[in-house]
Amino acid sequence: VPPWLELDTLWRFKLDAENAGLDAKWQEKAWNETEGWEKIRTDEFWENQAGDESTLSQETRNKLKRYDGIAWYATQCCVPQELKGRKIFLRFGAVDESCWVYVNGKLAGQHIYEKSNDWKTPFEIPMDQFIDWNKADQLVIVRVEDKAGVGGIWRPVWIVSKK
Repeated sequence: VPPWLELDTLWRFKLDAENAGLDAKWQEKAWNETEGWEKIRTDEFWENQAGDESTLSQETRNKLKRYDGIAWYATQCCVPQELKGRKIFLRFGAVDESCWVYVNGKLAGQHIYEKSNDWKTPFEIPMDQFIDWNKADQLVIVRVEDKAGVGGIWRPVWIVSKK
């Protein structure tokens, strides 16, 4: 098993213009409860996905053209059993701007936009203590807050393990 695995680029996605998701506990949703969410790429800013080739609905594309605010991403990932007992991280290539990362409904970590280049800086969130080894797939939900310019998860996300 390699010490890193790239996650799928297409994640489930939901805008949260009213910032209701935390109170509604979207971070604790089960995978099947995110089925109604749309699909978005995680290798491009959300504003840049407002075009016709997008996987998003026309309504969401219209909202995304200049969207500043909160949105949620969700994906499932398989962490190989061979990695059990190792330190395991989610490595984000970049998120614009701040994000809170939940693994199986629990807050695993956050990356807050403080320095001018934080929007393009890779970072890691430890996930090993939140993995349910009895499940084939782990649920990762990310709340992103963008206050200006483009936003979202815009570079690949990896599972990385270290001895």
